[in-house]
Amino acid sequence: SLRQHSADLAEAAGRKNEFLAMLGHELRNPLSALSSGLDLLGKLSDDKVRRGELQAMMARQTVRISTLLDQLLDIARVISGKLEITKGHVVLANVVRGAVESVMPLIELQKHTLSLSLDDEALVMGDPARLTQVVENLLTNAAKYTDPGGQIALSIESDEETVQVAVRDNGVGMSAELLPHVFEVFTQAPRTLDRAKGGLGLGLPLVKQLVEMHGGKVAVASPGLGQGSQFTVTLPRVFEKRSKERLQREQGQATSERAETRQRKILVVDDEKDTRDTVAQLFESEGHQALAVKDGLAALAAVRTFEPDIVLLDLGLPDMDGYEIARKLREEHGTRKMLLVAVTGYQRDDARLKEAGFDQHLIKPTSLRELYDLLTAWDRQEPRPQVGAGEKGRAGR
Repeated sequence: SLRQHSADLAEAAGRKNEFLAMLGHELRNPLSALSSGLDLLGKLSDDKVRRGELQAMMARQTVRISTLLDQLLDIARVISGKLEITKGHVVLANVVRGAVESVMPLIELQKHTLSLSLDDEALVMGDPARLTQVVENLLTNAAKYTDPGGQIALSIESDEETVQVAVRDNGVGMSAELLPHVFEVFTQAPRTLDRAKGGLGLGLPLVKQLVEMHGGKVAVASPGLGQGSQFTVTLPRVFEKRSKERLQREQGQATSERAETRQRKILVVDDEKDTRDTVAQLFESEGHQALAVKDGLAALAAVRTFEPDIVLLDLGLPDMDGYEIARKLREEHGTRKMLLVAVTGYQRDDARLKEAGFDQHLIKPTSLRELYDLLTAWDRQEPRPQVGAGEKGRAGR
């Protein structure tokens, strides 16, 4: 009825308003910690231990903000139908091990006990980075909503047709009323529980969307409040002629290999001075030559004189946008080997990026690991990277 439709719209609007309020809260908390940390850092010039602790705290808060932004971007891509995955044969146990390594600091901080039961024979067809994101979100959810000293168990089981990944905890549990809504966007639960747990309630909706994009399903069960929860992901099983050892070796090389990189000349183009200077300094700390410039005209001139191997190019520059700069660079230096990387906070437009001549796309804020992986891939003389591939490395957060 019209009345019911109006009530549903009002409820949806209320949930979105509450979500925006939570977003402001979730961003202000880490920003406050970073601001206070910067103030304190200048007063501890002689205390190396305290400075180290402060820097570690600031790094954690930076990752926290970046994770929130990554989730928002992923949800936006899901809603608009632009979230992409690249599938291949995956040893699911390797995905779990990578996710555990990422979430273990939180688990140890909460003094939880984590037990694993893995099936190294279980293969699925999937995107390793996105599957890692699924497991990370489930483990993070279990760690956050279990009181300190709790127990978390993760298992992989398989039959002839499917592989099941189950994450169980003895945490706060969920009410029967909440269970049907835990995978909905803008739902964080239970709302009456401690808001200090943090988060925007986006992790579980992302899990559901990513699992379904892999042809699977995810289910949740809980006996009730205070009695823990279990999330079970079911994926289609595949069988591969290549040996398990070869698959594990190939996947391990793809996710963790850190080859020595040759010295490169890297041009960083960004109108934000702090951003371009710190990125250039990160490259220089790894032994590379780096030059930072602030706009398109300076970038075009620098390519002629500095002759960079790699150009990190912000799309939103004041004098001309990154697409125009990329086209001009390809026209003027088309025969010279040069990696063009778009660096931006926007959602990517693959067709437009390729048309302009970009090789790859990275989402701000870029991490040292992403930049390092970019260089190692370049040094291996791999085929021209696919636009958008840089986002895969972010998914594992």
